Amino acid sequence: MSNKKSEKIHLTLQHYFLFAVLGFILFLVCSMMKPYSNSIIMGILLSFLFMPLNNKFMIYTKERKNISALLSSCILAFLVVIPILFIMTSILFQGINSFEAIYRWFESGNFSKFTSDIEIHLESFKTSFPFLTGMIPETSIGNGDFEKQVLDFFSKSIKWLMSQGSHIVGSTLSIGMNFFLMMLVFFIMIRDQDKIIDSFLHIVPLKQSHEIKIIEKTQELFKSVVLGNVFTSAAQGVAGGIGFAIAGLPPVFWGAVIGFASLIPVVGTALIWIPAAAWLFFSGSKGMAIFIVIWFVVIVGFLDNFLRPVFMKSDQGMSPMLIFFAILGGINVWGILGLVYGPMVFGLGFIMIYIYQIEFKEYLEYQDDN
Repeated sequence: MSNKKSEKIHLTLQHYFLFAVLGFILFLVCSMMKPYSNSIIMGILLSFLFMPLNNKFMIYTKERKNISALLSSCILAFLVVIPILFIMTSILFQGINSFEAIYRWFESGNFSKFTSDIEIHLESFKTSFPFLTGMIPETSIGNGDFEKQVLDFFSKSIKWLMSQGSHIVGSTLSIGMNFFLMMLVFFIMIRDQDKIIDSFLHIVPLKQSHEIKIIEKTQELFKSVVLGNVFTSAAQGVAGGIGFAIAGLPPVFWGAVIGFASLIPVVGTALIWIPAAAWLFFSGSKGMAIFIVIWFVVIVGFLDNFLRPVFMKSDQGMSPMLIFFAILGGINVWGILGLVYGPMVFGLGFIMIYIYQIEFKEYLEYQDDN
């Protein structure tokens, strides 16, 4: 009886006043913490990721939370965050060098020579097989307008990459501050995660069964959608970078581009390695061009077919196309962190729809029958 009575809350003027004050204070708090929101969110998400490792440290340290959390923080800093910072720096420098090399190749007239050779071969082919003439489309990529547009694109890309490098150098203090804040949030969360989650769920006005479902589904979401995409893409980027290094192409920058391209449905990494193989083939490195094709079809393709299903056993009903648009939308709103935030927001939306279906199951079934 007491439980049923406690479910009914009669709102009074004092309650509305409390809600108004609470909402205003929370608004002020969010406004104050907005500059550090990315550091806080990433610290929280990474604590979920490192919790299994921290649990093992808890066993080895005989339940000493501070020591276990410190060890997890050291692992995060030295094996994840610091290498990522070095990789990002390398990506910028190699990206600038790669775009400058392509720009010089176009500027020196190689592209015009390349398209002229293609046109000569096409004309020869048409002469040898006149019955196929109507099936071969006319090409216009060799005109000056196209070459000018390409040069303009790479010129702007070089300037953008250089501005990003200058921004990173000029924001060293800010980056260090955000890194310290993220590590602090990570340490506190991974040390007191159970206590913090219990306190948060206590004030959430949902049934305990729903709260447990939300936690379980969120963990599944983070593992399947976020890790399934980010880790698989990272693995394909590393493998692609190794292949490019063997072929004599800048590995770090193009490896990063390959990792991002792997997120694109249907075409995926082929968007990068096919032009690269063609570039090598027509520049005289036919053996390396064949190697790139074999490497990406066999090695990189295997990683995609093996790792993605392992991580994405439960994808919250999100199709690859939906995940792709979630990532694009996330990057548009939050920048590079949108790789994580986009799928998480979409996935949380699916979780809330799942809870809605449970809560109103009888009503929805009644609606379906009428």
